[in-house]
Amino acid sequence: MFPHNRDRSPGFGPVDTSKSSHACWKTLEFKSVSLNKGFWAKKLNVNRETSLRFGYEMLEKSGNFDNLRIAAGLINGNYRGYVFQDSDVYKWLEALAWEMGKELNKELLYVADQAIALIAAAQRPDGYINSYVQTR
Repeated sequence: MFPHNRDRSPGFGPVDTSKSSHACWKTLEFKSVSLNKGFWAKKLNVNRETSLRFGYEMLEKSGNFDNLRIAAGLINGNYRGYVFQDSDVYKWLEALAWEMGKELNKELLYVADQAIALIAAAQRPDGYINSYVQTR
């Protein structure tokens, strides 16, 4: 059984070793580190300004979002792509969420909200979601 994260500081990411007696390195709070210039700052800026938007376009073009729309009953059509198409949407949303944790961007937040609403619409009442299975 996994322990609940009630006592965890909200500033930590998905892994929090700050209270572990076994961890050699302790987790820093998310806002403890910032990359403002140099190689990695430039890469992060490309991700924020270009890659996340391009990722959205590719998910749309590749049918990932349409697969969820079909599963939600919003459109008719046939499933496209590999059986794991949904996971690409989740990975893109995770990357976007990390960016929004650093600095909000209304345009990116809007597309994230649209994707989240689509996922919620496709999810069955029992919590199950897998557009490949749901559209077959």
